[in-house]
Amino acid sequence: ERAQARSLAEDLDRARIAASEFRLAGPRESASSPCAAAPAGAVAPAPRPPPPAPRPRRIAIYLFHDALGIVDDYVPHMLEALREHVDRTVVVCNGAPDAQGLAKLEAAGADVLVRGNTGFDVHGYRECIEHIGRDALAACDELLLMNYTFFGPIFPLAELFDTMAARAVDFWGITAHAEAGNPFEAGARMPAHIQSHFIAVRA
Repeated sequence: ERAQARSLAEDLDRARIAASEFRLAGPRESASSPCAAAPAGAVAPAPRPPPPAPRPRRIAIYLFHDALGIVDDYVPHMLEALREHVDRTVVVCNGAPDAQGLAKLEAAGADVLVRGNTGFDVHGYRECIEHIGRDALAACDELLLMNYTFFGPIFPLAELFDTMAARAVDFWGITAHAEAGNPFEAGARMPAHIQSHFIAVRA
C-alpha cells in the first residue's frame, strides 16, 4: 500500500510539472493546424494570376505594288512586326517585285503571290482569299487585309490588337473616310467607309 501511494504521489508531481510547463509555453500547434500562426514578418504568397487568353488565330493578306518592282524597307518592317500576331502572312503583288524585293518579302516570313496589276487592292484581296482557300480561312479567327499605302508600326501592334480584342465587333479598321463625292462616277456620292488599307474581318 505504501508503494502504491508513493507511485500515485509521483504521478501527481509529474502532472503538476507538465501543467506548469503548458501554462508557460502554451500549447504547440502543428504546421497544418488552422490555428497555427505564421512566423513574424512572413508574407502570404500572392494568388497566381489566371493564364493569359490564347492569341486569336489570324491570317494577314498584304497587297503590294510598285511600278519598278522595288520593295522599300518599310514593307518588310511591317511584315516583321506582324509575325508575332499572325499565323500566316501572304503578300499579294500586283506586278512582280524584283529579285531583291522578293528576297525581302520572303525573309520577313511571308508567302508571295504574284498577279497582274488589275482591280486595285480589292481584286488582289479577293484573288488571295481564293488562293488561301476556304478551309484555311474557316480555321482562323480574324482575317487582316492591308496594303502598302501606309507606314508603320510606330507603336507596338499589341496595343492595337489588345484594344480591339476587347470589342465585340464583326469587322474593324484603323481609319475611316468621310462621305464625299465619288471619284469614279460623276455626280454620285461615296458613303462613309472604313478605308481599305487596313481592315480586319472576324469569323
